[in-house]
Order: sequence, then structure tokens, then C-alpha cells
Amino acid sequence: MLIDRYLLVYHYHEKHSIDVRAPRDAVYRAIREVKYGDIPILRLLFGIRMLPLGWPAK
Repeated sequence: MLIDRYLLVYHYHEKHSIDVRAPRDAVYRAIREVKYGDIPILRLLFGIRMLPLGWPAK
């Protein structure tokens, strides 16, 4: 990858986690059933991501 040419040695490693107090089956069912349109902030973030590069035009 291009990044490997400039960043040959990785100095940091991150791992993120969150504890969910719910049965495993309920968590997997919720993951499968949620639609991206059901989460307003996610719609906003994906909308921003789809803006053309260099926006706003100068």
C-alpha cells in the first residue's frame, strides 16, 4: 500500500471496545435489523462523506 512507503513502522496500536449488557442473540438481532436510515446522525455523516472533494468550490 502507498501508506507503507511512508509509514514503515507503526508506533501505536489502538483497540476500542464497549461492554453491552444484553444477551448475545438480542445484540446480533439488533445489528441485523437496524437500517442506516433509522439513525439520523448516520444519514448526516454519510451525506457529508458523499460531498465532492474540494467543496466548497473556490
